[in-house]
Amino acid sequence: MTKLPAETVARALRNIAAGLRLQRESKFRIAAYERAAQAVEAFKGDLTKMIRDGRLRELPGVGERLAPLIEEIHTTGSAKLLDALSRDLPVGALELARGPKLSRKAIATLSHAGIRDLNALAEAARTGRLRELPGFSEKTEARITREMADAEARRGQMVLSHALMLVAHLAKFMRAELDVVGEVRRGLEVVRAIDVLLVTDDPASALKRFGTWRRLVSGHTAEGVAVRLHCAPPHARAAMMQRLTGSDTHNADFDRAAARAGFALDPHGSYESEEEIYALARLAWVPPPLREGEGEVAAAANGGVPRLVQPGDVLGAVHCHSDFSDGKDSIETMARAAQERGLKYITITDHSPSAFYANGVTIDRLYRQWEEIARVQEKLSIRILRGTESDILKDGSLDYPDSVLEQLDVIIASIHNRYRLDSTATTARIVEALRHPLFKIWGHALGRILLHRPPVECDVEAILDVAAESRVAIELNGDPYRMDMEPRWAKLAHARGIPFVISVDAHSTRNFDSLRYGITLAQRAGLQAKDVINTADAREFTARVRPNSPRAIRDLT
Repeated sequence: MTKLPAETVARALRNIAAGLRLQRESKFRIAAYERAAQAVEAFKGDLTKMIRDGRLRELPGVGERLAPLIEEIHTTGSAKLLDALSRDLPVGALELARGPKLSRKAIATLSHAGIRDLNALAEAARTGRLRELPGFSEKTEARITREMADAEARRGQMVLSHALMLVAHLAKFMRAELDVVGEVRRGLEVVRAIDVLLVTDDPASALKRFGTWRRLVSGHTAEGVAVRLHCAPPHARAAMMQRLTGSDTHNADFDRAAARAGFALDPHGSYESEEEIYALARLAWVPPPLREGEGEVAAAANGGVPRLVQPGDVLGAVHCHSDFSDGKDSIETMARAAQERGLKYITITDHSPSAFYANGVTIDRLYRQWEEIARVQEKLSIRILRGTESDILKDGSLDYPDSVLEQLDVIIASIHNRYRLDSTATTARIVEALRHPLFKIWGHALGRILLHRPPVECDVEAILDVAAESRVAIELNGDPYRMDMEPRWAKLAHARGIPFVISVDAHSTRNFDSLRYGITLAQRAGLQAKDVINTADAREFTARVRPNSPRAIRDLT
């Protein structure tokens, strides 16, 4: 049998991801297949030889589970998993499931009408044919058109975590240490370009090797993201780091400030460090996450750049799921892993009953969970806090009675089911939840999934005004696919005096690595350790977030 080309293998992997999405599988599992598809598609070498040599795992995102699947697809033309997902589905269902959000019934209607791929769907929406089909209204047609346009606009973008993974693979290929600069160093949640700096006295050889990297086509990844290698001799590293990191606006602001100080940066000049460069411009050093041209240079001229919160400041793993809901690991496994990382406490905040798709914890099971927490607590020194990620229901109420919520150490209140509410209704829903008298943390506030799902439509500033008057903290969710809420809103929340929690939203022990992305959000919002509640020890953290604490959070210092 002729071996399938990489592009066809990648398409099969994406169809598997689509099938899992139809079955409402975990977003982490879905993302794993999509990452593998991107890696296979970007690979421009001999896939057959790669498989024969047992080197598939060298591709980013391809591990011990996905490598045999890719080999199966490549050599047989199909896969048992793909066949199982395709069974009983109409023709084109998996292809359509890769596009805008559609129910199984809607997909069946489209297939029956001969609309069996995304190009046909786009054409049917453009010509007004969709609204003529049963169950499809003019409003639905407009939504599908908008979502497909949004998907096209997302081309050429990549989430930060994928960009960092790609940099690691590039460094391995170049056999050299690379300095991350540009958007990735500033920590943008989604990047359009990956810039790295290589310190070398032989730039020609480095660029020649870079040009042979098979994961790029014309300097771009499979997603269309530009990857640029910059070279500099050792003496020019600091200058190049400064010049390549800041946004255009930041660099222009820096140059104007430097000119007033009688200094002009030589991008190829010899400087000891970036700190020296900023000092020569009579500026305090500006941390990379702040270099966006949003007033940070003026603040640096007045010595007003704060010490941003750092990973070592965070003492507690907040927002952790166990196998009582949709987590992969037991409470004991999660707690041990957090303790081994030097953390002082962990919150077990499994889903509440309404999250049936995530095995939400009913009240009777919640009591059994408390017994399990008590059992594990006797074994470990890390403090294990009882909590919940309670759904914010359609009317803004929380998904446990107050008599249960009052017995918890921490409540994370989150929206999962959107109920197709408009902006006004969603705003009212969130406001009602935040006004609930028990203290709560507003979880992954706007509900976005980067490059897949937009934030909920609501009046964010009106909600922040209510949050400032209520017993609320805002979560900065470190899930690399969420990174929510985004810095521009976090800055407005901070200006209102609202406190924050940096969370990992961990569904397994490996998700503790997500803390770095929560830290990045906090840094881009200009937050210091004092602005983040889980930089406090377990006793103070518990006192500040316990739902029925008689003291408002701002009464504590």
